[in-house]
Amino acid sequence: MRSKLRLGTSRRQPRAAGVPHWLTPLAIAAGIASLAPIPAAAAEAPTRLVRVVDYESSVSRDGRLAFVSNRSGAFELYTTDADGKQPRQLTFDGGGKDNPSWSPDGTRIAYVAQVGDNADIHLIDAHGTRQRRLTTGPHRELHPFWSPDGTRIVFTRYVDSPPGAGVLSVHAMDADGGNETALTHGTSASYASFSPDGKHLLYWRLFGDNAEIVIADADGRDEKRLTRDPAFDGWPSWAPDGTRIAFARERGDAADIYTLDLATGTERLLSGGRGRKTAPKWTADGTAVLFDRTLDGETGIWRIDAGGGR
Repeated sequence: MRSKLRLGTSRRQPRAAGVPHWLTPLAIAAGIASLAPIPAAAAEAPTRLVRVVDYESSVSRDGRLAFVSNRSGAFELYTTDADGKQPRQLTFDGGGKDNPSWSPDGTRIAYVAQVGDNADIHLIDAHGTRQRRLTTGPHRELHPFWSPDGTRIVFTRYVDSPPGAGVLSVHAMDADGGNETALTHGTSASYASFSPDGKHLLYWRLFGDNAEIVIADADGRDEKRLTRDPAFDGWPSWAPDGTRIAFARERGDAADIYTLDLATGTERLLSGGRGRKTAPKWTADGTAVLFDRTLDGETGIWRIDAGGGR
């Protein structure tokens, strides 16, 4: 079963297809009935001026969501209840935000913020206070993810050298930004996360000009390839019990969500259907997967039962 999370939207009455919600209901006051009708030939189709984009969800252990949205006019960080209700804006400083990640105890969120022409990892308390910047170097840092004990953060660094032919690599640092260590070397690797027991890392790596999902020890050693497909496999995510992963498989402009059983290597197509689906994240109880879906120019966060697919 697939459904779209209504992030902070009230339950709306049905409306005619193609009519934006801010144009309904059509009769706002009884007095409007006294207005002369507009001939159908003279009426113009409305033009939508603003598109709300919600994407890049992260799920806390108690089920809360963090995500990025442009509903305020800029891409800022938000949190909400597990059902998508009661959204709360946490950042207000403009620029771009990306890749939120809850700390294991649910008190902090690591995220990416655009700083001039650069991107760095920041922290903010779950109530929107105490923002601080963890990385300050000349390169772009992306995709933070916490260790299960909350002491370390794994992230991606992009070094654009030589220009236009840069490399992505996986690094880890203490939760205060210190004691940084490089975990991958060689071809590009990105989107890393610690396993629920903290013993392994999951990320994608380039093999030639294609990306596959790999697993390695928590220190980056003993890397093993999990997928072998001509499509781009990326955005890997651990199930809470550590027995399965979810990932997105991208073919051209299309992408779908798959799961993979780590014991058997069995893959299952989970999402299917129209649209481009990426960035899967498991719910706290492991029964469903959230993902970003772009369809007909709209991007939002969707949910699908993890037991579905084929």
